[in-house]
Amino acid sequence: MKKERIEAILQRFLGSDESRPAMQKISRVKHGKNYYACATNTHVLCLINDDKAQFKWVLDYPNVTKVIPEITNSIAVSIDTIEESFKKIPSFVVIKDEVSCQVCQGSGEIELAGHEYSCKSCDDNKQTSSKLVFECDYQLKIGEKLFSPNLFFPILSLLQIIGIEEIKIVSEIDIPMGALLIEVSEINAFILMMPMISVEDNTIIEIPYLESL
Repeated sequence: MKKERIEAILQRFLGSDESRPAMQKISRVKHGKNYYACATNTHVLCLINDDKAQFKWVLDYPNVTKVIPEITNSIAVSIDTIEESFKKIPSFVVIKDEVSCQVCQGSGEIELAGHEYSCKSCDDNKQTSSKLVFECDYQLKIGEKLFSPNLFFPILSLLQIIGIEEIKIVSEIDIPMGALLIEVSEINAFILMMPMISVEDNTIIEIPYLESL
């Protein structure tokens, strides 16, 4: 994959915390035998294969690879199935002047590899583009792990824009704690999400998945 497309994808995963400047830039890290271009905001981590050394090693980047779980599964989940789960969660719209969209930063469009796409997290009208926010008393469940819909949705929107139809969960899902590792083979990437602690009064929406392949 060309450097420009890798950058366009990874920029969606960069942190905004000025006290953690290393997380505001794309880095190159080694995990196992491979090198990856990497971006993280501490809650979500994205790794895209960079064996061609298109990105420089950043010495002050934290050792994020320590949190990457072992690959033990191959569980298929369709993007359509995830989208159907989101439709069960009440949501509301916040105009971009108040809160910028996490996917397109309020522009209403996403540029990938020189092409512009409408942001599915926002309204169709760019001048009133907005962020879709889900009720905070809902949690998404995969196996025994729980996730914030507002953390998960920007990832779903980005995968839809890229044209991904199915992802594979490759880490353990039967324990509540520990990160969830997703493989997106079409872009030679892994996405890691940190789970939430169960909240007693929250409504749980389960995301169906296929049995291990």
